[in-house]
Amino acid sequence: MIRRICATIVMLCAALGGTVGHAQPYKLTAKLDTERAFVGQPLVYSLSIAYSGNQPQQQPTLPTLDPAWGLGPMKLAGTSNFTQINNGNVVMSVELKYTLPTSKEGTFKIPPASLTVGGQRYDSNEVSLTVTKVTAATVNLPPELQGKVVPPQINPPNAELQKNLTGIIFVLPVMGSIAPYEGQQVSATFYLCIDPSGLEKYGIQGNNVYIRDISLPKFQQFLKEETYSVPQNLTFTERAIGSKKYLVTELYEAAVTPTKTGPLTIEPCGIALSLAAKGRGRSAFDDPFFQNDPLFESLMPGFGGNRLEIVAQSPALEINVKPLPKDGRPAGFAGAVGDFSLTATVDKRTAAAQEDILKLQLKLEGRGNASGISEPKLPDVDGLQLLEAPKSATDRRREGNSTLFSKTFDYILRPMKAGAMTIPPVEIAAFSPTSGRYYKVQSQPVSLQIAPPTNPQAALVANASPAQAVATPKPNGDQPRQLNDDIRYITAESLQAFEPGLLTGEGPLFPALVAVPPALVLAGWLVRRRRNNRDVNRAGYKAKVAADKARKHLRKAGANLDPAKHDAFYEELARGIRGYFGDKLRLDPASLTIEYIDDILGHRGVDEVSRRRIAETLEKCDSARYSPSRPSAEEMKAILDSTAGILAAMEKVLSK
Repeated sequence: MIRRICATIVMLCAALGGTVGHAQPYKLTAKLDTERAFVGQPLVYSLSIAYSGNQPQQQPTLPTLDPAWGLGPMKLAGTSNFTQINNGNVVMSVELKYTLPTSKEGTFKIPPASLTVGGQRYDSNEVSLTVTKVTAATVNLPPELQGKVVPPQINPPNAELQKNLTGIIFVLPVMGSIAPYEGQQVSATFYLCIDPSGLEKYGIQGNNVYIRDISLPKFQQFLKEETYSVPQNLTFTERAIGSKKYLVTELYEAAVTPTKTGPLTIEPCGIALSLAAKGRGRSAFDDPFFQNDPLFESLMPGFGGNRLEIVAQSPALEINVKPLPKDGRPAGFAGAVGDFSLTATVDKRTAAAQEDILKLQLKLEGRGNASGISEPKLPDVDGLQLLEAPKSATDRRREGNSTLFSKTFDYILRPMKAGAMTIPPVEIAAFSPTSGRYYKVQSQPVSLQIAPPTNPQAALVANASPAQAVATPKPNGDQPRQLNDDIRYITAESLQAFEPGLLTGEGPLFPALVAVPPALVLAGWLVRRRRNNRDVNRAGYKAKVAADKARKHLRKAGANLDPAKHDAFYEELARGIRGYFGDKLRLDPASLTIEYIDDILGHRGVDEVSRRRIAETLEKCDSARYSPSRPSAEEMKAILDSTAGILAAMEKVLSK
């Protein structure tokens, strides 16, 4: 024992002596875990910094990668420290490991990395890389998967295990079409596939998987609409792919629309997983106390037992976007690509001329990008007036394994004369990727029965010419007055001088003047604090002050309690109602239709009578804004009081 201690002391002294006398400069060494890779295969770029003395505190400068190469960006994956004694010198090193994604084929020279210490720069070596498409057949891989699977990345790196796990754990990309048309919306779905028997063969458990990280495609040169986001927990189902069975789970899905023609690339989708492995070094969590403990696993998933990190990744996908054919393109084509249907509905088919309003809704739905389609033009119908530009909204729904997208257009119409009338079919020109041809989708005609106006005098006023309308006397009998009779002119007067004393501290107002700045600072601090608290929980703040905001709108409506201002009155009234329910229910007021409000309040337990009163009030507000006749002041006062009572009752119900 004494001999060993003496020998150790001698070696340390020699090492320290050698260190002092033979200090070596910094040395950088770069390498890749492999110099040949497939497109989409994740790589590990390692940079080792050897030094003697103090460890450098500066971060190295990574190589600059040409964006056209399809490499990167590099992300730090871990660090390791090493110490060794070489010829009497103590040499220490730190190794930095970075993940390096690949998305394009080619041969590349990755430039040196560098480190600058004390004004002196140290460079590493350059490294070579060759990236090819996945063309070689993989052993024991079904023909359906050949060319669609890339090797996983193993941490810590293990080239032999990486080779063995190829085709056992991978991300499979599935495109709705690899040759879509310009403007065609296609689905891009990514599945995680695991062969549990293959994992078990190499001592890895496939039923104990946790997500560490995920890297989603950026979909450059595509319009993207996410239809299925990454799940928090993985749920697998057994599926057969060719002759083999895999545990499969859907990771991510998006509906993408190419924005240009020609070859385009969809970047790989990668997921870092933590799996339980046998035969690896023990950790502090390998004690039986932690093993198979559901509480520990729920608090610290992925840390119990021996763990192995595997990064499964899909290959980059090459698609070729075809231009739309020019032959047969209709004159009214505006870029609608997909297989759609068009329906037309009205809220009511009977109405009174010049008094009621109609709501016509056109709904375009199908498999395609409906969001970019502009509103169709309604055919001219004698006796039917369009009151304002249509409002649109988009939506989607699942039907089987596919997603249907829709866009609705709401038109506000007023019938101007009595009789039977028909809204003709509305047409939209589109291109069908299924048939490869242009077509026109049509809505069905809508029949209406319009009754004569119930107030003939209102009809006469509505049909009066602009000159007659201007010449109609005002109800209050006011006459025009001269505009300059209330002008007051500035009168020049001599300046007055005041006795000094205020600013010298001798006046009685001086203490108040001194107290004003601190008071303003305190008030500003209180206002800022209130704003910060409000911003932290903006939705909750809006719900809390919903009633106050609604009362402000009702007061503005009350200020317009004049038959001549009925437009502004009913507009403020509708804003108050919709704004109240939007803030209280934490929804966008612009999306609150009468039917939507009624449905939500029904789920919140509001009785049918109250819901009907709310619907009738909103319908009255919408129709009265465009009514040619003027309501009486008594009618306006009655609906204002009724609205105040309704909102007060709703505040009691919705604040519980």
